[in-house]
Amino acid sequence: MLLERILNGINFKTDDVIAGLDIHNVTDDSRAVGEGDVFVAVRGYSVDGHKFIDEVIAKKVSAVIAEKDFAVPGNVKKILVSDTRSAFPMMLDNFYKQPSKALKVIGVTGTNGKTTITYLIENILREAHEGSAVIGTINYRLKNKVIPSKNTTPGPRQLQAMLAKILKDGMHYVVMEVSSHSLDQHRVDGVSFDAAIFTNITSEHLDYHKTIDDYFKAKVLLFDRLKDGGAAILNNDDERVGSLKGSINKRVITYGIKNASDVTAKNIRLSLDGSAFTAETPVGPIDLQTRLIGMHNVSNVLAAVAASFSLGIDPETVKK
Repeated sequence: MLLERILNGINFKTDDVIAGLDIHNVTDDSRAVGEGDVFVAVRGYSVDGHKFIDEVIAKKVSAVIAEKDFAVPGNVKKILVSDTRSAFPMMLDNFYKQPSKALKVIGVTGTNGKTTITYLIENILREAHEGSAVIGTINYRLKNKVIPSKNTTPGPRQLQAMLAKILKDGMHYVVMEVSSHSLDQHRVDGVSFDAAIFTNITSEHLDYHKTIDDYFKAKVLLFDRLKDGGAAILNNDDERVGSLKGSINKRVITYGIKNASDVTAKNIRLSLDGSAFTAETPVGPIDLQTRLIGMHNVSNVLAAVAASFSLGIDPETVKK
């Protein structure tokens, strides 16, 4: 792909002529870089990619993108950006031809419930005869392949390559857990979401985020990545999450049990064998039964119902 297309939408400076330069690959890994590639010097939390610029130049890269000036031979293009960490995923999105825009992408964030909700939505989509992939804590489930997950949300190189493969395999939906770390570290920059679910927030991961306010702010970044016409799906029973209703400039669908919501549960019957209740929705009531137990799973089911409503999946399919 042409370098100028890879840099589309990114503010950069260069004194070199880059028009017509064809690029083989885009990477931030100095070990994986090869001749004709672009190397992006990303400042990591333990390693600074700028330290490897001389090493990748020796491997005959076509261009190096960095935050600070550096010396290069005449055959290597030097490009400067203000923040390589945020530019890198945008470049990858361009390199893989923006796969998330052609897919229906559902993101789930929050302290609890993410994995369960992704499984519920995956099965609703299966009932709707829609091909879907799941990217989450347990594993990454693609068309004919299950990959053990190292992170809840993969890094931008793996994520964009995965989305492109999902699209190439003819699948239409991706359901993914989106961690606060991935949002803070720009791993999902460049991914466009059709629905974004926020389940709840408790005092976890404060070793990384330091305060619950910072943790919350990282989660909220997910809604900045909603497509036009996308929906924010909020747990109205969580005070902090529910407080976002008036600040998101996209369609908002609330779900909850204790507080009045767009999608709620009535006539709840819990037992050791499962749960039964009526989900009240904007398209009418749905009588549901599930083998999942506990009130927290009633809430998880409501989140999946609200997501299905936002995607236009009919109630009978959801019920089955």
